[in-house]
Amino acid sequence: MMMPLLIKGKVEAELQLFTEEEADKNPVGLGRKEPEPLEKPSRPDMFVSMMCANIRSMVSVFWKNYKKYIIIVLACFFLALFFFLVCYTLPQAISHKIVNG
Repeated sequence: MMMPLLIKGKVEAELQLFTEEEADKNPVGLGRKEPEPLEKPSRPDMFVSMMCANIRSMVSVFWKNYKKYIIIVLACFFLALFFFLVCYTLPQAISHKIVNG
């Protein structure tokens, strides 16, 4: 099923409201001065946005298709890590109890 294409963006605009006298004094057209240029916007490097888009799409594809398996693998990993740490520290704790009473 194909997702609908959504075009999103941000527009910044500045509006100035004039009274009728100010509008007559400064008419639109040839009597106006040239537009003032804006400062250059700070845009991220295109490579970074392309890489983020690729990573997001890969995560989306794998998460949708293999969510159950990823959760099971992570749960097994943390369970195995817990048992490993218990087996690693248990002999030291037992010997400490025996020696110190």
